[in-house]
Amino acid sequence: MKTKQEKQLKEQLKRSKEKREFKIALIIVIVIVAILVSTMFLPDLIKEWKYKASLVKLTAKDSYLLDENGNKYYTLNRSVEAINTDGVFGLLEGHEFCYIDFMKTDGAPPSYIVEHKNGIKGTVLRIESAPDITLADFMPVSADICLKDSDYPYDYFIAPDEYLSNSGTSKNDEEYINLIYDTLTNGKEVNPPKQQVSALRIKLKSQKYPGLYYSVIFSTDENGISYLGDIGSGKYVFAPDKLTVRLS
Repeated sequence: MKTKQEKQLKEQLKRSKEKREFKIALIIVIVIVAILVSTMFLPDLIKEWKYKASLVKLTAKDSYLLDENGNKYYTLNRSVEAINTDGVFGLLEGHEFCYIDFMKTDGAPPSYIVEHKNGIKGTVLRIESAPDITLADFMPVSADICLKDSDYPYDYFIAPDEYLSNSGTSKNDEEYINLIYDTLTNGKEVNPPKQQVSALRIKLKSQKYPGLYYSVIFSTDENGISYLGDIGSGKYVFAPDKLTVRLS
């Protein structure tokens, strides 16, 4: 007849075996779940890894970005904006820098790139060998006219027929483009308005830089005086009367 101690020992061994079997079963379940999860997400992870591996690695230096091939990219002035992007060029700590539409050259590093974060286009940069961009050499031919805090044009300055694929438009705003260009490049600089009652962004377009805007500000102060401002250079001039009437 079994003693009480023997019965207790047998019961303990049984419980210990059951615990081991439960742990083994739990580990097997966890492994199976992990395999199933990795099988579901592995293709996406591989795709993401390949995507990031295909992009150029960028490193931030004191005054420029350096790509993995030794190319230096410098920030352009704030007037220069990208119209549209054309794919991602490189990454800086997960931050995308994109090609600019109409300015991408196959087989060569891009002359100009634009930072892109949360769907918003930011600063435009130029490769070291590319020229800096000022209004003087932008050579505008048309423009989108937007409210100061909007990227959506409500009006346009139309280019001359020679720049249009479907020429023959009844409207030609070349005189206004020339007024803006001549006044800002050759006009006498004045102090900016102390208080703006209203302001518009005139986003100039150029055949020389087909993927870029050069934005200038048209503003009116509390006294009804209108100004043109070059955001990039900081230069302000009095706006010509003819332009003021057109934009009023």
